[in-house]
Amino acid sequence: MQNGKNNLRKGFSLLELLLYIAILAIIMTFITGAFFSINQGRARVEAATEVNSNMRFAVDKIAQDIKAASAVAVPATASATSTALQLTVDGTSVQYCVLVGRIRRQSGGACSDASDVVTGDAVVVDSLLFTRLENSNVVLGKAFVTVGVSIELHYNSDAPEWQYAAVKQTTVPLHQ
Repeated sequence: MQNGKNNLRKGFSLLELLLYIAILAIIMTFITGAFFSINQGRARVEAATEVNSNMRFAVDKIAQDIKAASAVAVPATASATSTALQLTVDGTSVQYCVLVGRIRRQSGGACSDASDVVTGDAVVVDSLLFTRLENSNVVLGKAFVTVGVSIELHYNSDAPEWQYAAVKQTTVPLHQ
């Protein structure tokens, strides 16, 4: 005949099972929270990378054209600002503008939907502003032109974890 006490010790009691399930639920809650936190961080980093990459490319492209330009037509006067930039590069008119939230570059005409796209569709251009700065040197009898460039971009998403915006301001001298 078997002892009744040995028969009862072969499995888990209901209390032990509930305790194990509660501990496992607490651990899974922490793991799930960490996973969501890491995922949101990854989204912010990807959005920031995309915005900063587009910003850097746009500023570099605009600066390259300004440095190669022989004249700046728009903005036309000292301290004037404009949302478009028109300059002459190698005898050809080059224009920068914003259409439908994207910076566009047109060579030999006015900006349109057919113009070359400078920024990608993953970002939206909130603001593009050009300022003409002139510094007159009386000794040389010459005016030096510099163009101030201000760009504001944000990532093209409504999801809160993908929200990122950046502003870049720089000046580029006109090569004379």
